[in-house]
Amino acid sequence: AEGLHRRALEGYESQLGPQHPDTLVSVHNLAMLLMKQGKLEEAEELHRRALTGREDQLGPVHPSTLSSVWNLAKLLEAKGSVSEAGQLYLRELRGLEELHGPEHAETRASRRNLERFQRQHGPIG
Repeated sequence: AEGLHRRALEGYESQLGPQHPDTLVSVHNLAMLLMKQGKLEEAEELHRRALTGREDQLGPVHPSTLSSVWNLAKLLEAKGSVSEAGQLYLRELRGLEELHGPEHAETRASRRNLERFQRQHGPIG
């Protein structure tokens, strides 16, 4: 699967360019696979690339951008980078509140996740 994801990413990059939203979906997909495989360093690089590209192309509060924020936070939490992870979880919650409002199902799920994070790691500094 990894080889196919890498091949797809190469195709998107060559045909659409590195910042095209479809290319960034491919970057995201490869990052998710690498994360599941435990290849956290490479996954982090790709998650950061997807996030930066989505911020530039789609804006900071687009659902895809917020998905990248959450996935990078999850990876950083797994790596033990809890300070940055907490800031990203908070950013995702604030973005969802802006996008959907405080009572939307996705916003409530994000709030529960942030509460779980704070129970495990303490307040976000």
